[in-house]
Amino acid sequence: MPAKKTSKSRTSPPTKRAARKSTGTRAKSSTKAGRSTPPPRKKRPSKSAKGKRRSPARRKASNSPNNILLKPFYWLYVGIKTLLALIFIKPFVFIKAKTTDWPPTFQWISVFFLAPAVTCFILFLMLWGFYAVRASFIYDKTLVEQMPARTTIYDRNDKVIGHLHGDNRYIVKLENVSKYFIKALVAREDARFYSHGGVDIRGLARSVKVLVTGGGRQGGSTLSMQLADNSFAYKGKTIDGKLLEMVLARKIESDFKKDEILEMYMNRIFWGGSIRGIESASLTYFEKHASELTLGESAMLAGIISGPNAFSPFRHYKRAIK
Repeated sequence: MPAKKTSKSRTSPPTKRAARKSTGTRAKSSTKAGRSTPPPRKKRPSKSAKGKRRSPARRKASNSPNNILLKPFYWLYVGIKTLLALIFIKPFVFIKAKTTDWPPTFQWISVFFLAPAVTCFILFLMLWGFYAVRASFIYDKTLVEQMPARTTIYDRNDKVIGHLHGDNRYIVKLENVSKYFIKALVAREDARFYSHGGVDIRGLARSVKVLVTGGGRQGGSTLSMQLADNSFAYKGKTIDGKLLEMVLARKIESDFKKDEILEMYMNRIFWGGSIRGIESASLTYFEKHASELTLGESAMLAGIISGPNAFSPFRHYKRAIK
């Protein structure tokens, strides 16, 4: 008999479920064997992509509103925000970055003391720049030198007949004023006149201390600041006026010498009534020229400058002597 043909067992194609199981088994076995496939690497941005990164200015520009009316307010907000960060945050960040290698104690001391000092210095520079711009609009060198005086009329024998219009002032040179009065004036009004540059920091600190402690007001103005007050029109009794006065005093100091400032100030001093200038005061109170003043007379005239009507020897002789 012919041999029966044995039918080969046909294997059916693996189903999806079986394929998943086999794949999982292989992955597990490969993981166990230590042949795990590494995760796919992230593609690094190409050089062209790096070049396309937007700068902070462009990012801010892209964030600005599309409305034309709102754009100025947005940029004003951005400017103020940047300025505040520069003043109050950047100094702390900068000092902390520069002191990373320091011991912790010295690092924190520098952050808490040096950074506020830098902030105060930046604020001072900004404030000074603001008032320097304002002072440049009202400062005029010729106004400091102008001192209207009366026109004196002489006869043919060189005798004074009378005076026409102008202030009761006689312009005199510094060398024609008694040395006693010059020393008394500097000692009374500005003891450090020849050492400061228009603003006496020690005098200002003393006046602020007296004001804070309730001791009343005490003058901290220098001769240059008083000359600025007498030469230009502004509100000099307010804090804003005092700051402007300091900048004007610095400009006067840069344009004139110390003796020139002293000479202009002496010819501008107000001594009550219509009396202006040292020559007019000397002739009115003592009937002599300013070059002939004695030590006592010079001390009295320098002493009544702060309150010429209150300390006038014609009205309040004891106050003037005191």
